[in-house]
Amino acid sequence: MHRFVRAAADFLKQKASAVMHSFLTIYVVMILIKLVYFNYETGLHKAAWMQLLTTLGSIFVLISFAFILEHKNARRYVMAIDAVFSFIIFSDLMFYRYFNDLISVPMLLQAGNVTDVGSSVLELLHPLDLLFIADIIILPFLQRYMEKVKLNLNNLGRRSGTKAFSFGMSGLLMIYIGMSHLVASQPTILQTFYDRVYVAQNIGLLNYHAADAYRYVAQNLEEEDELSEHKNAEIMDFFSQKKKDNEKGLLWGAGQGKNIIVVQVEALQQFVINRKINGQEITPNLNKLISESIYFDNYYYQTAGGGTSDAEFTANVSMLPMKEGSAYIRKPANYYYPIPKRLKDEGYETIAMHGYKPGFWNRSVIYKALGYDEFFSKNSITEDEILGMGISDKSFLKQALARLEQSKAPYYAFIITLSSHFPYDNDKSLYDNRLDVGKLKDTLLGDYLEAIHYTDQAIGMFIEELEESGQLKNTVLAVYGDHHAISKDNMKELAELLGKEELNELEWQQLQKVPMLIHLPKGAEAQVVSTPGGGVDFMPTLLNIAGIDTSDMVYIGRDLLNSEEGFVVFRNGSFVTNDIAYISNSNTAYDIKTGEVISSEQYEVEKALAEKYLDYSDTIMEFDLIDDIKENLDKQKP
Repeated sequence: MHRFVRAAADFLKQKASAVMHSFLTIYVVMILIKLVYFNYETGLHKAAWMQLLTTLGSIFVLISFAFILEHKNARRYVMAIDAVFSFIIFSDLMFYRYFNDLISVPMLLQAGNVTDVGSSVLELLHPLDLLFIADIIILPFLQRYMEKVKLNLNNLGRRSGTKAFSFGMSGLLMIYIGMSHLVASQPTILQTFYDRVYVAQNIGLLNYHAADAYRYVAQNLEEEDELSEHKNAEIMDFFSQKKKDNEKGLLWGAGQGKNIIVVQVEALQQFVINRKINGQEITPNLNKLISESIYFDNYYYQTAGGGTSDAEFTANVSMLPMKEGSAYIRKPANYYYPIPKRLKDEGYETIAMHGYKPGFWNRSVIYKALGYDEFFSKNSITEDEILGMGISDKSFLKQALARLEQSKAPYYAFIITLSSHFPYDNDKSLYDNRLDVGKLKDTLLGDYLEAIHYTDQAIGMFIEELEESGQLKNTVLAVYGDHHAISKDNMKELAELLGKEELNELEWQQLQKVPMLIHLPKGAEAQVVSTPGGGVDFMPTLLNIAGIDTSDMVYIGRDLLNSEEGFVVFRNGSFVTNDIAYISNSNTAYDIKTGEVISSEQYEVEKALAEKYLDYSDTIMEFDLIDDIKENLDKQKP
């Protein structure tokens, strides 16, 4: 009898362990399915085998602990892992669909901004995204049912230290192989993390987050908080040399003493310029303004996780975005010497204008540091017409102009529009002269075209009123787009609009351009400047036209009016020159004119320079060096 009871108990233990192990397998498979779905939704499947190996490694390490827990606790542990992983993968997918990037720890610290763009997040959802919660809801019930029917026991299971050790060590070996492969192909990437997507593509999403968290903790625990003398001297020399390459030149002072109005247009991409749909111009007013202005037709946005705030930062400060998060939130206490502060020193009144909450992106704090006398925000306007996220562009620009008419000349006004903000699902009854988008109606691309058409009308009305009031003849007017409008998630629709079946890697990269124009008072000849440029080049270009001495100013960019060679560096390590486009995600470079892939020997110098730009910009921000560099430049003045 005793033997029978013991045999029965052993049998039940084995069955309980089998149930736990079968569900363990199901959970692992479900996590892998979610990761595969994520990879194909984002295009991260290019390094599939290595990514699969390292992802399995991280899963093996985590589930190894389940083998040393009692059955009931093991079940809870695996369910918790599944829930956490599902949330992480889902969050990364939403972030990638909007920013074409991956979340990092510092970005999570500014997650409060997500609540202000809730409709944007909802627009990013796809029906198949239910996959992320399906197993979390169904499998626990199925597991309880199977245990109740088969065993009527919940707390039995066979713990195995041997299995735990085997799974753990196997997982660590897989991760080591993946990490070694990544470091061999990109030796500095785990130190710099300049391309988060490339890291995840090679070592898997879960290992990426582990590495990111480790870096963040390690950086914040480092006792060394001083910049080495060698690195400091290197940066000082870089900017001293840079000043020799930025002498006065073409159009110097063409707008000296004039008012300056800068309009940063939400999600304005270049592909809409001079394009028609169903016989209608998408942006007729901007097209007309471009024909009367200096138009930079090879101009890229350089934003990263800071979105619109990054566009403001690159344009006004001429530093690259921070590798993680937004400078507006992470570095508001730094010393800056940007456009508004420099113009303020020259006697300009400086005013920032945006019809949204003053605290969004920490603008109410950072604008003071940038040198703005006033922030004309939601608190200063009458919200008489709401469109999308807030006040309509037509109403806002009208009120902004009324405020500018009270300003003392010369003034610098930095204006940010809002109505063309993602997800573009505005109340179309407020649109005048609606754009006929045909078969694109009620698609994201169609909604975008209608929204940007409306914003174009608002800008047209703004320019007309500037002219009627007599201000335009005394104003330098600059207009540019802040960042992308259409993400890879809608690449197929965009390809069809452009008359293509699909877009290759180079074509997609070349589409990441935004219009940038500078309209001068009458008498200046319109022209097109095709030197490659980006957000950081705005400040030196504009100040050259304004006739402002920049000999003691610190900026990464270059004056595009007086630079034959362009150099655009992106946060992920990609770059564009006059002839080459390097795309870090695939570690591939193209001859822009022919579209052919070129060998790494042909762009080694440029790649090293791009890394230097990113490193110097990061170091300046991290150690708050702008004032020190400025003092060094002051000493070198004759």
